[in-house]
Formats: sequence, C-alpha cells, structure tokens
Amino acid sequence: MSTIRKLTNGNYQVDVTNYEGKRLRLTFSKKSDALALCSTIEKEKIDFKLVHHGVRRAKIKIANSIEEIILEKKSLAPKSYVKYKNVYETFHEFTKSKGLIYINDITSIHAEEFRKILTSSNISPKTINFYLTAAKSLFHSYVLKDVLAKNPFAPVKNEKVRRKTLLEREDDYFNNTEIANFFTQSMDQKYRQAFLGLFLTGMRISELINITWERIDWTNKIIQVRSNAGFTTKTHSSERDIPMSDLLFQTIQLLKKNSSSSYVFTSPSNGKLSERTLLSICKQISEEAGITKNATLHKWRHSFNSHLAQCGVDYSSRQYLMGHKPQSMTDHYTKINPSTLHSEVSKLDLLIPEPTSL
Repeated sequence: MSTIRKLTNGNYQVDVTNYEGKRLRLTFSKKSDALALCSTIEKEKIDFKLVHHGVRRAKIKIANSIEEIILEKKSLAPKSYVKYKNVYETFHEFTKSKGLIYINDITSIHAEEFRKILTSSNISPKTINFYLTAAKSLFHSYVLKDVLAKNPFAPVKNEKVRRKTLLEREDDYFNNTEIANFFTQSMDQKYRQAFLGLFLTGMRISELINITWERIDWTNKIIQVRSNAGFTTKTHSSERDIPMSDLLFQTIQLLKKNSSSSYVFTSPSNGKLSERTLLSICKQISEEAGITKNATLHKWRHSFNSHLAQCGVDYSSRQYLMGHKPQSMTDHYTKINPSTLHSEVSKLDLLIPEPTSL
C-alpha cells in the first residue's frame, strides 16, 4: 500500500513500495502529482503480478531493447556495426517522436508510418529495405521470446529495387581496357602490389590490409581470411580460403623476400596500409589512366567477381570466393574446394599487361 502525508510546509510526502519491493519516499508540492505517482506504482505492481502468473506478457522498454541489440552488433565489422547502429538509433528517434515507451505498444500502423518516412527521404530503395529488415529482425527476436504475439513489421513490404541496365552494370566494375590502362601507369610498387591483391582476390579492403604472413599457406597457394584479435570479418561466411593466381603468388613471394612487417600488403614505408590513402592513390591513377568511372577500392572487388563470371566460373564458386552469405539452404550445403580454383583465378592474370614489373 502507498500512503500520502501532508507535511507542515504544505508539501506532500509519498511512502510507497514498488514491484521490486524497494521502498520509495518522495516529496511533491502538489497532491495531484503524489496521487499520480501512487497510481503508477500500483499499476506496475499489478502488471508485474499478471506477468509473473503468465496472464500478461512482460513489457520491454524500447530504449532497453535498442541498447541491447546495438550491443549485440558489436561483434560485426566496424562498418556493418555503424550501419546497424544508425538504423536502430533512427528507429528509436521515431518511437520517441510518437511518445512510445514500450516495444509492446508498437503496432503495424507505426511500422507502416516508419516505412513512409523512409520512402519520403532521399535514400535508395536498397537502403530502405535494409532499415526495414533490421527493424523486422528486432521484433522477430521478441516474438521468439514470447514477449510479442506478432511482429508489427511482418505486413510491411520492401521497396522494389530497380534492376540496373547493362550500361549501369558495366559502371560497377573496371573492364579489360581500364584494368590494362590502370596497371600501365607509373606508381609505387607497394601500391601496385596492393591493387593486384584487391583485383586478384576480390578481398574487401579491410580484409586485405589485415592479412598477416601467418595466413599465407605456401604449400597450397592459399590466402586464409580469418578474424583475429585486431580484426573481425564482416560475417562468419567471410572467413574463407582464397586460391592465389600465378601472378599473385609471384607477387606474394617477392613481398615476403623484402618484408619487414607482419602484414603482407604494406605502405611504401612498410607500415600498415591506410584505406584512405589507397583510395586517394586509386583515384589519382585512374584519372591518369583516362578512367572516367568513379574509382573506388570496392570496384576492384566487383571487377574480380565480374571477370570471373565472364571467364565461366560458376555462381557457387564465386559466392564462396567473395565471402558472401549463402542465400538458400542449397547454397549453404554447397561445399567448395578452393584448391581446385587456382586455374580459374589465374585467368585474371591475362588482364594484367606484360611485362609485369613486380
């Protein structure tokens, strides 16, 4: 029970025990505020009893659920973590603007309204779908925990993503001529070796700059992409073994001969490669090579995949080499032996102009 006592100074003192058994003693200048607190505490105690006896589902604060799921994403690669963090913080701001406190109070109407806000903003359909999928995943976890009866985002449909035209798809990667022109330009050998590494492996830049010598399998001519104490791969499926082409194997051998670093690919001063610096060099050399496309480091990854496809390498093999998450159960159970793909990736060597100065 709660009691309200009027003090000699005209204020009102509340003496109440909450649902956790903790005694609270607070003072208010208005009796209405004291009564409101008592009412809230009593309601919380009733709700707690109903939840305890299985009559009502537990209420989870949105702020707590957002904090928890952001913490869960900490294990992802830094860029992925930031993407998810932005999504959930944006959704939290939306719920606060609607005066929503508990995740149980969010309805499909709120979910649809959130979708409409996204579609009215200047972001791509692909990004909108990422927001919706992330939100749907959050609520799905509470359905599995029996906190929610249904997922409010379940009825919300993703935006249609327009298929790129052939010309637009060609802009996603460097063609034969552009690759040849790029590698005929004058550049520091360390940068050249790094660009060769990006193109001939399809590795993400974060993967390439974190490859250490202990991850080179000289016997099988394999580069092992693994998470370690200082680096986390984007997903579990990103951990993979990449076969080295003949040219890349020669390049790696030369790098080892002159190495004074624990990293395979380094800066001209043998320090750790900087993504920002390498991007700047990539744009500079592309301009000198007459390449008009937006020259990004990720475009080398697209080039690796696209040229392997043009060489006839099947989808499953390319999916494995790229470290992409399996899209179906069939993909999940398809096992690839990277040691059988050396001849396939070596086809990319033909796109590098000769004589190749290592």
